[in-house]
This record gives sequence, structure tokens and C-alpha cells, in this order.
Amino acid sequence: MVRAPTVEPDKKAPWLEAAGYPEHDTLISLFAAGHWRRSILSDDLLVVTRAIAEFHRRFPLQAPLRGTSRTWLSTTIEATARQVEGLANPAISAG
Repeated sequence: MVRAPTVEPDKKAPWLEAAGYPEHDTLISLFAAGHWRRSILSDDLLVVTRAIAEFHRRFPLQAPLRGTSRTWLSTTIEATARQVEGLANPAISAG
């Protein structure tokens, strides 16, 4: 068995590492968008449904981060959005 040489990523060029993980970038961009997080956390079922549809549209079906359980995925999306929102807006989340 022939192994390719292992090369450490250049720590000064994080964009090179990010380019290898497009599904990570997609998730980060979704959760970084305040309007999308607020939609996921909305009490309006139609708004939540549209936000979940946006997630499915932008996040590839074959992505290994997706998992296989729809219940797990929905719960994880909401929990992550709540956590990010709490970190981004601690005063609002505490109130």
C-alpha cells in the first residue's frame, strides 16, 4: 500500500483549509445570518418551515455532516441556532 505524503495545512492561509470543507462554510454562513437564526427560532410554523427549506436547499444532501435522522437534524438545527443566538445576543437571550 502506497501512502501519499502528509502535509500540514498552512496556518497563515485558513481560506485554503476552508476551501476543502464547503459544507462547513455553508453551515457557518447559515448560522451566522441573524435573520435565518431568528426564523428557525420563530413561533410561526410557516417561518420555521421556510427556514428549514432554506437549510435543505443550501446544504448538500450528500454532506457527511447531515446525518440520517430528520428528527435529530431538526432538533440539532434549532439547538445550534439557539446557542449561536445566545452567544451573539446575550442580553436578548437572557431576557
